Amino acid sequence: MARMPRVLRALLFSYVALQSVCNAELQDELKAAMERVADQMRDKYDMGLAAAFYSPKLNFTVASGYTDAGLGMGNKTRLAQVDDLYVWGSTTKMITAPAVLQLVEQGKVNLTDPIALHIDPILIALNGTRLEDHFGSPIHGVQIQHLLHMTSGIQDYDGEAFSRAQFANRSKAFGPIEIIGKFVSPTLQSVPGQQQMYCSTNYILLGLVLATHYHQPDSSWAWQNYDQASVVPKALQKVFKNSKFVMSGPCSQYTPVHGFMEFYPSAQLPKQDVWDVSCLGGWTAGNYVGSVADVARFTYELYNKKKSSILSSASQALLTNFSAPHMGPFPMKFYGMGTFNLAWSVGTSDAYGHVGDTYGYQSQTTYIPEDDFVITVATNVETTKQAQPADFTCLAYHELKAVLTGRPKPHCAMVIPQRFIGKCVCMPEIVAIAVPAQGQVDTFKPFELSTILWSYGKMSLANQDLCSCAQPLFKAAAGTVPRLLEDFTLRCLVTIAWSFAAYRHKEEHLFQAIGDHLISQVHTANCGELANIAWAYGLLQIHHERLFQEVARRANVRLQDFKQQEIASIIWGFAASDILPAAFFSNAALAAQRLALTPQQTTNILWALTRRRCKQSSVATTVLALLPPATKQIERFNMPEIAICSMAAAKVVKHAESSKAGAPKVANAMEFCVKAMQQALSRLSELSNTMLVNLAAAFLMVGCPGSVVLLAAAGREALHRLQVLENPVLLHLIRVFSVDLGTLQPPALLEGACQGMFRALFAEAARRMDSFKPREMQSLSVLCAQPLGLENAGDMSAGDLRSCCFALATTGSPAHQPLSLLDELLEEDQDLFWDPDPVEAANQ
Repeated sequence: MARMPRVLRALLFSYVALQSVCNAELQDELKAAMERVADQMRDKYDMGLAAAFYSPKLNFTVASGYTDAGLGMGNKTRLAQVDDLYVWGSTTKMITAPAVLQLVEQGKVNLTDPIALHIDPILIALNGTRLEDHFGSPIHGVQIQHLLHMTSGIQDYDGEAFSRAQFANRSKAFGPIEIIGKFVSPTLQSVPGQQQMYCSTNYILLGLVLATHYHQPDSSWAWQNYDQASVVPKALQKVFKNSKFVMSGPCSQYTPVHGFMEFYPSAQLPKQDVWDVSCLGGWTAGNYVGSVADVARFTYELYNKKKSSILSSASQALLTNFSAPHMGPFPMKFYGMGTFNLAWSVGTSDAYGHVGDTYGYQSQTTYIPEDDFVITVATNVETTKQAQPADFTCLAYHELKAVLTGRPKPHCAMVIPQRFIGKCVCMPEIVAIAVPAQGQVDTFKPFELSTILWSYGKMSLANQDLCSCAQPLFKAAAGTVPRLLEDFTLRCLVTIAWSFAAYRHKEEHLFQAIGDHLISQVHTANCGELANIAWAYGLLQIHHERLFQEVARRANVRLQDFKQQEIASIIWGFAASDILPAAFFSNAALAAQRLALTPQQTTNILWALTRRRCKQSSVATTVLALLPPATKQIERFNMPEIAICSMAAAKVVKHAESSKAGAPKVANAMEFCVKAMQQALSRLSELSNTMLVNLAAAFLMVGCPGSVVLLAAAGREALHRLQVLENPVLLHLIRVFSVDLGTLQPPALLEGACQGMFRALFAEAARRMDSFKPREMQSLSVLCAQPLGLENAGDMSAGDLRSCCFALATTGSPAHQPLSLLDELLEEDQDLFWDPDPVEAANQ
């Protein structure tokens, strides 16, 4: 063969080197984009995570957060690493399905074979039974393809009974035979092949099919003998160095990544770290533990059409054949064979792969054929909505596409109505739907209109600017709905009210009309609907007393059924609407005490209870009872929540002192403020001006040890903002720095700092004298009088008042006034509207 000319070789080498440099630069840019999304998701969901990008030319991994903390639990000591092993749960099905299809390609199994043909041999060998012994004769109608496609009609094992059994014996590995015998109903839910219903039992049974065919004649029968890694061709097995298939033991034996689980309503399991729970996870339905890099590579090898190494193209087509009978009343492309249709999670392209949802861990791996790359993400938290893997995928996909195409990054949001499945929506789509919809409002059915309004309300919670195009749609709906109220169910009307509130679109006439119509229907509302009515009207400050009277009457008899978010939302909604029925508030306050509340829920309730009714003994008792649980989780509170709760504590202490309530109860308020102060000292910059002064005043009124330290810190923070402080805030700060600190025994240095702040505040008051309103000038006159020894301040002229302020700014000292000087601040705080993060959306 002739040798390549030297010049040509040099040019070729230069070209290859240039390509390598370009790829490296592109990879760095892509990785930076994915890191931004990972950090955003870490903060949004309070979790640790790892993610991977894989394509034939570029691949990288990122990590963010901590592996020993999440959902407000654990201790943040170990940073997430890119090669950490995560628990993948149902993603294991994406490994089991191709293993079965390999048997089909080898001619050992037919898709139409009855499953008993391939499962009875191992059952007979292990315990002398057959499938028919458990399921009866209908099981003979179930074929291999039905298991793969989730159309067998067999019921799921993974329900309340199994969860209770697993958590009663946390590390026990429930094997396939025990699961089928104890936790799977013998009755088929539907005729095989007629309806698709996601069910992990199908993939446990497929594991038994595989164990039967991989059984060696000279060995004893055992389901554990099946090597799940054998699905990967030998030439590739060395690539997957961070993959394990668990057969026994807790997850702590296989990974340093803890898993954190939210409250399980069905089995009444509390929030907890599940690192010590069995990792078997339904065996071939959920026992894979591995790195994001391994999962991303396997996903690519399984689905790519250019160089498939695991399955033939015919078998690949079976994986992504989503034409199985639909779930429920609405047709959709849901599940192929071991493969989810994941197009909804990227929004603009075909996409498929699998999601993982197991105790304490949730994940997703997604192949996008149009772009020929994989995005994989694993998290160390399990949330009830299972939103975080899809949320990451949605944002990461569009960030990466923007880098690859050189186009501006679009504004996207992941909207998940109930759980798991939702829609990744970006700006062009949002506009494309909203603009024509506003002209077709009259043609929508009630359910359709409430659903589209709900979608924009939900999306606006993630990004209000993203959905500004829907304003005309909400305006049109506000004109249409009152004319057609009789056509709408209670649920649709509640959803519409929630949507308008979430979108922050106030239409008084619409809400009055809905309220009038709902009065006769409220008795049929469930707890969530009652809470959403109160929240929506309260948020938009729409007063409808008759409706709230009916809501209170209905809620009073159902309070024991309210969940945490529902009780917090309904109490907050009533207080925000300034409708405060005594009996309802007393009963709701008692109901709140039995629940494990989040920081936001606690804050909503404390704000509501102390807005007007802290003199009511039952309300004060509830506030003091809610403070110890809040103290234990103070690290989870954000600064506005700390400020609101501290003010609630101060109000109750104030009234407890006047009524001589027991000291042990008041001690609850003291303990909360002590812990809150430890959190607040370094985070005062996170507070608004009003909340900054409220927090300092609250600690003084409670008499919290060290409150002078926080007072001085609040003064330093206020100095940075001095020229932009609102006039009422400036006057409140003067009050705070005028009280007698002697009983708190401040060190001389801090006392001097507070005196300096006192003078700085009066200097600022003198500077802005012309901006004060008459009532503010009157308040300032009173504040000037005592430190200057004036017996009767009267109504000073602006000139005289300015002179007084200058005098105090130069040589003045605090007048050591009693804490009662802050009473006015307490009263004005009752008019401070606490607008928390939105409640969960109404279910559709």
